[in-house]
Amino acid sequence: MVWGALAPPSALFVGSSGCDVAAAAAAASSAAFAARGRSDLAKRGYAPDGEKRLRKFSVWEICRYLIPVAPAHLRRVLKQNSDLPQGVGE
Repeated sequence: MVWGALAPPSALFVGSSGCDVAAAAAAASSAAFAARGRSDLAKRGYAPDGEKRLRKFSVWEICRYLIPVAPAHLRRVLKQNSDLPQGVGE
């Protein structure tokens, strides 16, 4: 067999026994790569269905990073105005 650029991919994984060691190694490498990709997406907030979901933010985080008001003031305004989005408390 001539090992050139036109060799089919299956020619690279020819084993003498019933077990293709090179194919198993390639599959394990692909699985590890996919696992790292899934882990990275999960860290970025993506669910397995591909939708991006954010975690729930505390009032402190909202006031610190999104809305420059005191947390007590935000709680008071939300309590007084039930037409504003109230969120979920725990």
